[in-house]
Amino acid sequence: INAAGTKVLFDCTDAPYTETTGICEVGTDGSGFRRVAGPDDSPTGQQTSGSLHHADYGLSDDIIFEASWGAETLWRLNGSDPDPARVGQFNNDNSPCVLANGYIASLWLNRPEGAGDHELKIMTPDGDSYFMSVTDIDVADVGIGCGG
Repeated sequence: INAAGTKVLFDCTDAPYTETTGICEVGTDGSGFRRVAGPDDSPTGQQTSGSLHHADYGLSDDIIFEASWGAETLWRLNGSDPDPARVGQFNNDNSPCVLANGYIASLWLNRPEGAGDHELKIMTPDGDSYFMSVTDIDVADVGIGCGG
């Protein structure tokens, strides 16, 4: 749910029982349904298949999400640019949650110095700087979500 409490993001698909999902948005009053992005909206040079998951609003209502366009990576959509921009240079990065200060918490799988677990990473909004918050413990990414 966005900070104003007027819109919500969710995984969506037009085919039941599929793992190929996109990101949709609707007003909390039920109005304004739209498909934000799907597998075929990948940036130039990325696969046009896969799934988009775990969308969350950034501080300016930009949208941060995980996409598996070749590898699980984090992306940002903002209202002024229809093309997604990659957030950070981390592969196997998933389940993003935007924190109140704009930083992004996510689960990084197979960190080079790690044991192959999903570990909690906190990075700046642009993804240029990060620190590891929970390491050497596998954080389950099933049913995980953001809360405010």
